[in-house]
Amino acid sequence: VNLEFFASSFRHLQILGSDSYPTDNWLVLGVLESEPVGTHQLFDLRPSCARMSGSSCWVRFLKVRLLSHHEGENNYYCTLTRFQIFGSTAAQHLVASSQAKEQEAEDAELNQNMSLPTLGDVE
Repeated sequence: VNLEFFASSFRHLQILGSDSYPTDNWLVLGVLESEPVGTHQLFDLRPSCARMSGSSCWVRFLKVRLLSHHEGENNYYCTLTRFQIFGSTAAQHLVASSQAKEQEAEDAELNQNMSLPTLGDVE
């Protein structure tokens, strides 16, 4: 977000991630293009992570490269007022998937135990 009145805003941003720091091996998580407005913008990296083959988007460190800016204005400065990252940890993901599997197993067991009688059972 750029909330400055007399400054340009960044247009292209590259988001990179790594499991360790310092490192020379950064994984490109996405290249984003922002709108030339001063309001909040949300970018979802899940689609670009889903396209990656053989790697995951579980990273511990982020690196942001500011590649270009909007050139509609002749401002000398290009500012970034606020930058927020939202995500989850691998532990949170494991707990959620484990709970979902347990719930599926309980539902399957309930469905098996509560099966309705058939015509053959009534005779």
